[in-house]
Amino acid sequence: VSFTVEPAPHGSRSDLENSNFERLFKEVDVYVMELAGWRQEDLEDYRAVARGELTPDQFIAKRGQNRGEEKDTFTYAELEVLYKYGKGKYIVSADIPAESQLYSKIREALNKLGTLQMSNNNRNMFELWNIDVQYFNSIQKLREEYTISRLAKLTDYIQKGNITESDNKKDVKVNVFTGKAIYKLKSMPTGTFGVKNSKTIIIKKEDILK
Repeated sequence: VSFTVEPAPHGSRSDLENSNFERLFKEVDVYVMELAGWRQEDLEDYRAVARGELTPDQFIAKRGQNRGEEKDTFTYAELEVLYKYGKGKYIVSADIPAESQLYSKIREALNKLGTLQMSNNNRNMFELWNIDVQYFNSIQKLREEYTISRLAKLTDYIQKGNITESDNKKDVKVNVFTGKAIYKLKSMPTGTFGVKNSKTIIIKKEDILK
């Protein structure tokens, strides 16, 4: 199992169109979504879009939204790519689900950042802002650690042959690494992680089909 991580802005349609998202999506067998606060219903609807059973407009309408308001969002553009090229791909999220206590903490941290009260004392205002930002960063690091643990479980799930969407027409490359190989990218303040080295194992398609 080989994971490709594509760090990029993801707030608008133009963010997706100016990224490698569509090209990379065409190449993968499994798409792992960044979707904090996801519910099982959301995941099943994304999978239905990928299978061509639900259009992007229908997906949006199920959530009480309309295409006119959402067509310029990253999510709508993402849905269009899933609808065009998602058949035969396994769609999953390694992000924190809605019922997680960690997700509640993320919402709390975002609310703190969004409701900072202006103060006559500029120094005090920035001190409060710094405290809130540090708290948010600490929660984001926990979120990233959770995601890494979920990716490890997903790797095991794939290796055991549980992904039925793939046509199994090619060998699978598995990158194996230990916890000691994971490092934090210093340039990313919220604590994005990378892998220094890994061992590559090729699982032959004949073994997958056994």
